[in-house]
Amino acid sequence: MDSNTLITTYPNIAATAFGRKGRITASIIIYSELYLVATGFLIREGDNLHKLFPNFALKLGNLTMDGTHSFVIFVGAMIFPLILLSDLGIFSYISFGGVISSINIVAAIFCVTITKGIEFHGKGILVNFKGLPTTLS
Repeated sequence: MDSNTLITTYPNIAATAFGRKGRITASIIIYSELYLVATGFLIREGDNLHKLFPNFALKLGNLTMDGTHSFVIFVGAMIFPLILLSDLGIFSYISFGGVISSINIVAAIFCVTITKGIEFHGKGILVNFKGLPTTLS
């Protein structure tokens, strides 16, 4: 990269090292990974929202979609305008917003349990190990 200032991406590095076939191979691997990560994100968010709103379904004329598919399309529609931005630094603010909202939720639960006298009675299972593989994936 020091020898050529035009080398700025991994496909450029692969092209310099291995030629045209290296560029094509690196591009296929990198863009496939990005596609799969984005698809996994949409599926995960659709499932999470469906667990929050289990009775949600979308009806458009004769077309009926269950909650999971509806939420995947909804999340995709919310994220799509962000990829049109030339400055992708907005994603760091979205990530920071997620961290702040998680802290707010924990703080709100903590405050409600202290001020309202709500207690944890220990009913049920503390950890559901059957759902652990899904959680880790």
